[in-house]
Amino acid sequence: MEILDFKVEEGLLENNLIEFANTIRTLLFNEDESLFELIDVTSDEVFLEPSLFSYFSCKNAGKVVVSLRQLLWGYIAPGDRPDCIEVISDSHGVITLPNYGYGLCGPNQKLQLLWDRDRSHITFLKDGMNVEVSMVKPLLLSESKIKFAVNQPEFLFLNDGSDILESVLDTTSAHMAVVCAAWCKMKNQVSGFTNLLEKTNKEVLVFNSLTQYSRASFSYYGTAFINVGNKKRNELFFIDDIAHQCGHVLFYALSFPPQTFLKPPQRTPLKQFTQVDWETRDIYGCFHGLFTYSTIIFCLDQCIEALISEHEKHEAIGRLAFYMDKFRKDIANMNDSAILTTKGFDYFDMFKAGYDRMYQKYKGILRYSDFSNQSYLFDYARFETLNPIKSVL
Repeated sequence: MEILDFKVEEGLLENNLIEFANTIRTLLFNEDESLFELIDVTSDEVFLEPSLFSYFSCKNAGKVVVSLRQLLWGYIAPGDRPDCIEVISDSHGVITLPNYGYGLCGPNQKLQLLWDRDRSHITFLKDGMNVEVSMVKPLLLSESKIKFAVNQPEFLFLNDGSDILESVLDTTSAHMAVVCAAWCKMKNQVSGFTNLLEKTNKEVLVFNSLTQYSRASFSYYGTAFINVGNKKRNELFFIDDIAHQCGHVLFYALSFPPQTFLKPPQRTPLKQFTQVDWETRDIYGCFHGLFTYSTIIFCLDQCIEALISEHEKHEAIGRLAFYMDKFRKDIANMNDSAILTTKGFDYFDMFKAGYDRMYQKYKGILRYSDFSNQSYLFDYARFETLNPIKSVL
């Protein structure tokens, strides 16, 4: 499988996913050996559950709230599930039960979950009294095993999650049909790429914030975070951001361990090499950028031919050109023997070859596109103002 000119080493990908699962497997065994009697310890799917990565990351930071019993309860065979566990809801009132579903109640509630295995039924108690909790079964991307996550992992957001404008469930409900349509279009146009995403991405979390952008995090590995930025978004936005955010999850597995590719520690500030004071990224983040520019441009390029509307084609080309401009700058930033190892340059050369090929294909547009009114995220209305359809198509 190639993404532009980047050749994906599928053996490396599979081996690193096994390594990730084994790491969580060991941590879990050391934390609570008794749980091993209740779950399928041979299943890597269990140990690639994103909330387990979060649990151990939070524990190291002294922030653990939700128990392993809650996170693994849905992975236990129904006949073996404990008949009573403590569960906690998040700040938007969502009880997360991975591999089972979500319970909707009041925010920050600590409840008892009672399991009636004979009827396969759950009830919830607080202080011995029944509490009404609505259950939501996992929602799936069309033609996929990837779930929509509707919980709110506060540690990933600012101000304990108060920068989120509405519940994740409300945002998901408003955009789910468009996200699924975008995914189906990608399945048709870039099926090899979406197959890779299904191997590495367990869930997508669609949220609404004016302060957050890319929330990719290895500490919640397997979840892609997509921010709609308080706007109604179209299919092209989601094709762009699925390729971007799910691409981050894929690249964590393709760039592990980071020291294979980078000479300095991965969190070394990029500005130490570029001397650009306003640069806030680290070198690993910039390295990720070269990959996600490749995934976005690859998907947009492949989807353009399937678009009928002039405005859709105009927007897709505008998005592609916008990322090519960023790609060019980060190729210059990362072309540094003080940053990249030999293996790092192997990846870099493939990224640059993909850029060069796309530049040759679109150079007539790239040379004259004006992005001076854009911010961090592509804005089609702004692009159309400086680059009208007649000047692009």
